Amino acid sequence: MLSGCVISEIHQQEYANNESEIYLDNAGMPMFAKSVLAESMQMMMLGPWGNPHSQSLASQRSQAMIDKTRLDVLNWFGVKAEHFGVCFTLNSTHAVKLLSEVFSDKFPEFKYFYERNSHTSLIGVREHSGESQVFDLDIETPLGVSDAPTLVSWSGQSNFNGQKFPTNLPLRNSGDACFRLLDASSLAGSNTVNLSESNADFIAVSFYKIFGCPDMGALIYKKDRMAQIAKSKRYFGGGTVDALNLDGFVKRKEDLTSLLEDGTIPVHSIIQLQCAMNVHHRLFGSMNQVSWYLKTLTEYAVKKLTSLKYSNGRPQVILYRSGLSEYGPILSFSLLSESGRVLGYYDFDKFVSARGIALRTGTLCNIGGVSKFLNQSNEQIVKNSNLGHKCGDSMDVINGDATGVVRISFGMCNSFQHIDFLTECISDFLSDSLAIEATLGHEKVPCTIEQITIYPIKSCPGFDVPRHTAWNVTSTGLEFDRQFCLINLMTNTVMQLKSFPKMVKLLPILDRENMVLRFKNDPTIQVSLHDDKKHSTKKIESEGKAYECIMDKAILDFLYDTVKTECCLAWLVPTKVNTSLQNKSAFLFISAPSLEEVERTHGGGLLRSRFRANFLVKGKMLSPFIEDTWSRIEIPERRMDLTVTEKCGRCLMITIDDSGGRDFGLFKELSQTRKQQGKIYFGINVDMADSKAGTVLVGDEILGVP
Repeated sequence: MLSGCVISEIHQQEYANNESEIYLDNAGMPMFAKSVLAESMQMMMLGPWGNPHSQSLASQRSQAMIDKTRLDVLNWFGVKAEHFGVCFTLNSTHAVKLLSEVFSDKFPEFKYFYERNSHTSLIGVREHSGESQVFDLDIETPLGVSDAPTLVSWSGQSNFNGQKFPTNLPLRNSGDACFRLLDASSLAGSNTVNLSESNADFIAVSFYKIFGCPDMGALIYKKDRMAQIAKSKRYFGGGTVDALNLDGFVKRKEDLTSLLEDGTIPVHSIIQLQCAMNVHHRLFGSMNQVSWYLKTLTEYAVKKLTSLKYSNGRPQVILYRSGLSEYGPILSFSLLSESGRVLGYYDFDKFVSARGIALRTGTLCNIGGVSKFLNQSNEQIVKNSNLGHKCGDSMDVINGDATGVVRISFGMCNSFQHIDFLTECISDFLSDSLAIEATLGHEKVPCTIEQITIYPIKSCPGFDVPRHTAWNVTSTGLEFDRQFCLINLMTNTVMQLKSFPKMVKLLPILDRENMVLRFKNDPTIQVSLHDDKKHSTKKIESEGKAYECIMDKAILDFLYDTVKTECCLAWLVPTKVNTSLQNKSAFLFISAPSLEEVERTHGGGLLRSRFRANFLVKGKMLSPFIEDTWSRIEIPERRMDLTVTEKCGRCLMITIDDSGGRDFGLFKELSQTRKQQGKIYFGINVDMADSKAGTVLVGDEILGVP
């Protein structure tokens, strides 16, 4: 077995960058060994490598390399070319999709059975079938099928929690019309997979889940079984035919792999695959060595996680495992409150991200695991979706029920110290640091408005209202606040600062006299604030909402030059359900003493712009964070009454500094003093108590009401 010294040396030589950011999402894609890139580059320099569809020496060189790699892949999985073939694909999902299309070309109304613990990719095949059904290997073995054309699929290892399943699937009443598809993409990443011991006819794999790179996969198939369906494949691409004319005649190639691989396959990625297998063998010897080490890590992690307890003896973590099943190096879990309530994953993901830990949260592309371990019925999943919930979003708890989990998965880049650090972070996350001081009595606290800031474009910098300028206020917020957003024209989605840090470079100026929005970095760009007819616009639908998008070339060019992304300025088309672009409330208040305390802790520097407050208030009677105790805010001179809805929970947006760089230090510091039940708070969210409109002015007196 690999000794500790050998593992330590491999980590230092091949995965040194995993010390600055601890990578625990190996089930999605493990880190690659640095030597793979070095050897791949050396091999590529031995070219040129030509298109294998040509006849040149360079093309023959490529074809010979491809043929050798196919044999190496078959050898890796313990089978011979006499009985098996390899079709290279983009990934295992592409392999499943390809087989699904070929199978439906042969049998348009085939029956499809998929196992409950399947990855989303296997479930998607049901859309090509005439009839589909779910089965559960935990309770239904062997599965009974009919003599009609049938495809049965299952995963060798659940990507949800690492539960292993047999690669040999027994079936009742199965004949030649019943075919088996094994998704080995998760299993092959940490185990020896010997296909000679499997009765699967087709096997989907992703090589990047084994080696980290290249970004490609394969459909491995039994030749006699593929021959029964491949000739019915309807689509043909480059390299799959021997002859055709423009009048319907086509003569397809006889070779099965040539029939399946449309177009030129990724020659340079295949070079990288050959090098990856060589490096893996040199570093680790065999997959048995890998399996042993990862099993050791997983057992250690289980011991550490299950030992985490509150002072009352209750566990801090619940692991999602069942029975006496064998498991791979994947752990899914939820955090628990001191009372035993399941906590959501979203805030924990933010918390550990700021500490340099990469893991996975949400439903993990495995809805079967979620439905089983989180007790979510099909009806509840649909209901949550109708509420707007999507995998991995902030709706991590609905009506007290968790909608997703936290997943960690181990690879050869990991060490026991990584697990220790993770468990320390869990304990830290579950320890509250926010202590709200009680106010003296129930007296109102007088203070004044020091600064009013409008954020005309969602997620972009603000515009400070000039002193002595009265600003309109409505029930939905300050006039022009979050009136616009940026729409990514590649995805038709609203852009966020945490994903597009260059948005900090859009510096707005509100010119109320001319009712236009301008920008400090290009004052010639002007956007009308009230007359949309001055611009060329088009409507875009995104995530159930409609946006009117400004498509003027000058504005599009300016935005691209500034943000370096093709995007447009847009405003929401209001409906009864979606009335504004505000996230949680109409206003955000912060007190000057609170801001000064955070700036002092952070080591100086102005931070106001990173907290995106609409109102900064100051006063002699204010102490740091006193606004946490307020339930209402009065502005007597304006006869306005505002209601505090909640403390403002902070996300990773505050880690973006004014230059567009990342500064996780601020988030870490706040987590040490401003954390409560996993959420980090700073400032208060406020709404109008009634729909009365009015104006506010810098210098207005306000009263904070406990």
